[in-house]
Amino acid sequence: MLDPKAEQDERDRQVVDEVARALDELTDARSIGRVLRDAVTAIAGVDGFSVALFNSVRREVAYRYKVVGADPDSAEMGQQAVDDGPDCYAARHDRRWHSFIREIGVRGPEGVEARKISVLQYPLLAAEEIFGVATLQVFGDSGFSDHATRLVLRVIEVSSDRLAAVRRAARFQPSLSPSESAAVAVLPPTAAAPSSSVTSSVEAPTTDQILNDLVNNCTEIGLPTTFMVGVDPAAGLLRGELISSSSAARELDYALGISVGRFTIELSDRYNAIARACREGRIVTSPTLDELVHPLRDADGAATLERLVQGGRSTIIPITVSGDVVGALIVGPMPDEPGFSTIVKVRDLVNETASRLAEAWRTKP
Repeated sequence: MLDPKAEQDERDRQVVDEVARALDELTDARSIGRVLRDAVTAIAGVDGFSVALFNSVRREVAYRYKVVGADPDSAEMGQQAVDDGPDCYAARHDRRWHSFIREIGVRGPEGVEARKISVLQYPLLAAEEIFGVATLQVFGDSGFSDHATRLVLRVIEVSSDRLAAVRRAARFQPSLSPSESAAVAVLPPTAAAPSSSVTSSVEAPTTDQILNDLVNNCTEIGLPTTFMVGVDPAAGLLRGELISSSSAARELDYALGISVGRFTIELSDRYNAIARACREGRIVTSPTLDELVHPLRDADGAATLERLVQGGRSTIIPITVSGDVVGALIVGPMPDEPGFSTIVKVRDLVNETASRLAEAWRTKP
């Protein structure tokens, strides 16, 4: 009969072996990050996790995979970032890990309140080079148990060589076809590119075509001004990339750069309506343009833009494929809020789009 320590050692070995198997065929940093996120969450119950990979030439982060948990204040944890760059303590000192307590300000009913966060950082090491930092965070000042700290270290160590390889190759995102790489929606981790071995008499639509169809269908039902954003979970950003062709839309695009990639919003932003809709996976209405463009424009700038496009009311409908919010359709801005029956039609169009994307990516919605 095994003693309790031997049983725990065997369970830990199985965890490390399972992570190693899951990493075996992964060739991009985002997919590796998702495996590590699942593992450290199961081990340590974290509220935030990130992997930063350093630029091989400049002293900066080349890529960061970052996720936060379900705690209502986790969004602030992500927005008030911890230092995980080449100059942080964990990257500059010869230690297996570095732990400390930090505080963030959280807006509550009585103003801004302080919350303590326990931070645990691991330098990523390969060929005697520190090439990145993995960071775990949990609310409170009790820290992480010694067992969890050491088991996460083993998980990080088993992934280090593969992370170093994707960093050298700059393989940060899953590979997409040229047409899909320019699309609005980010390819979900469970999705796969269409197999080249499958032939069909009718060429399947690309992601870009499917999303353009959604915008065109909105125009046909009397909604000439719409735009779309995609979720980049690795960067923690929303990126605007597709917009309709109405005169108001052109003015909006000229001001914000939606179609050329300048329009980016932190997914963790608590005051941006698009970010809130994507985080919560639900339809959100916005009475003013300020809620859409915060913090890219201040209140006066948003009001000026609202007058320019002759309306500020918008409705944000998330696009969900295989359980992941991959983007959102923003109906508006417009002078009046669309009626209930119109929103139902748009929701049906979005659901149809999600099904077409799932089919194109060989997944089930």
